[in-house]
Amino acid sequence: MVLIHGIRVTSAMWRYQQDALAATGRAAIAIDLPGHGARSDEPFTIDGAMAVVREAVEGLGAKAVVVGLSLGGFIAITYAARFPDTVAGVVAADCSAEPVGIAALSFEIVAGAIGRLPDHGERLNHLMLDRFLPDEGARDIAAGGFSPLVVADVVSELRATDPCADLASLRVPVWIVNGEWDQFRLQERKFVRSCADGRLVIIHRAGHLSNLMAPVEFTRVLLEVLDDVDARRTVEAGVRDLPGPIDDARAPAVRVRLDLGYDGTGFAGWAIQPGLRTVQGVLEETLATVLRLPQPARLTVAGRTDAGVHARGQVAHLEVPLDAWLAVVGRSDVDPGRALVSRLAGALPRDVVVHRAMVAPDGFDARFAALHRRYSYRISDRVETRDPLRRRDVVWHRRELDEVAMAGAAERLLGERDFAAFCRAREGASTIRTLQVFSWARPSEGPDTGLVVAVVQADAFCHSMVRALVGACIAVGEGRRRPDWPAAVLAGGLRDPGSTVAPAHGLSLDEVAYPAAEALAARAKQTRSKRELTRRP
Repeated sequence: MVLIHGIRVTSAMWRYQQDALAATGRAAIAIDLPGHGARSDEPFTIDGAMAVVREAVEGLGAKAVVVGLSLGGFIAITYAARFPDTVAGVVAADCSAEPVGIAALSFEIVAGAIGRLPDHGERLNHLMLDRFLPDEGARDIAAGGFSPLVVADVVSELRATDPCADLASLRVPVWIVNGEWDQFRLQERKFVRSCADGRLVIIHRAGHLSNLMAPVEFTRVLLEVLDDVDARRTVEAGVRDLPGPIDDARAPAVRVRLDLGYDGTGFAGWAIQPGLRTVQGVLEETLATVLRLPQPARLTVAGRTDAGVHARGQVAHLEVPLDAWLAVVGRSDVDPGRALVSRLAGALPRDVVVHRAMVAPDGFDARFAALHRRYSYRISDRVETRDPLRRRDVVWHRRELDEVAMAGAAERLLGERDFAAFCRAREGASTIRTLQVFSWARPSEGPDTGLVVAVVQADAFCHSMVRALVGACIAVGEGRRRPDWPAAVLAGGLRDPGSTVAPAHGLSLDEVAYPAAEALAARAKQTRSKRELTRRP
């Protein structure tokens, strides 16, 4: 793929597309035309532009898809007509107005006036970019600089071209791509009708320079173009098996963060188990379907909840092939994250909801980069607070509890400690955790009015730790144990037969917190290190 920039700007405008195409293994060259960028000392001529494009195509070593925007679109069309044997397809973006008549004259007058300003319009250019382009796009344009003095030569040379006649001569597929608000859409239907094999693509919520205003959608169009061209080549070669689903084992990928919740009642926990319905299993299969992956996605989760445990604030991540991530938007005008959430909403069962999906920053790991997990546990110990509509997330307890005594017992457990007495042993795994918050209260207002509610927060939890802590405090709340008993069990380092694990359905994972983006990698490295107590309790 050869990428050709617009008037007055440079190849730097294609930075986003070049990076995305390179990540998918596609060869793409962005060139500077005469009079622009690295060739700003050369006069602009159509013949000179043809030579630059031809050199880039030959450098690819095969027929190329020639992509141009604005001035670049006219150059791409003209090049394809002059050198048809070197071209596999044409994308002409934001250039659907013949470069003659009042349109060309108006552009020449305005551009000429700007060029006569003391700074040749440099300040005005930056103001316009900052006003109409996303920050990243404005930076890319500014990085290449501007060539305001080339406008007169460009307009003069383009007057000698006939893009519609050139399009009519082409026998390769042509994509006419325009931003929804582009002022040069004046004759897009005429341009498409001129093509033997043409189609019109509108980039929604974008104007001129649509590749910068809507970089994700524009890049998706380019990937679809390349897939179409590849499929045509396959058929022409006589091969019947067209490309199948995206193979995420070999495709470059982006790490995607998912924020989700679920009702744990109908699940045998988070982790996949043979023959059982689990959150991970359902979600991975659905992601594979929605993203068109050949096999289930592989999720890493912040907290592996047990059977029956709920979540409002679970976080997971997975690797998604870049082309699958960009393709999930289909023909919509939303970003891939919102598109994926929408598609999952229609495909997942009603007891699982993905609230947000986004490309994760560098260093993000849903499990190891977390600063803390926060759970809540709800108990109804009085008949008047038993709500049948909440029987799935509130434990009905037969004896009334003393929440003040429970709070006192919980407070004694705070800090960095070895919680082996409240964990199910796993060979080689550390049981050292920092319990940051452990409180009990009976709210007097809100949806939990009258319930006994615990909030438990730590940097991490080992298996069954939260429910074991809750069970110990329930023994205190019933008056069967003294408030200092859980701390004594903790100090002993062994599970006490008098301490039971509380029922699962009262527990919910409410929040997973992470550090700022620049600290994610360091946090993940720290968490992966085997933990030892920094001080003795």
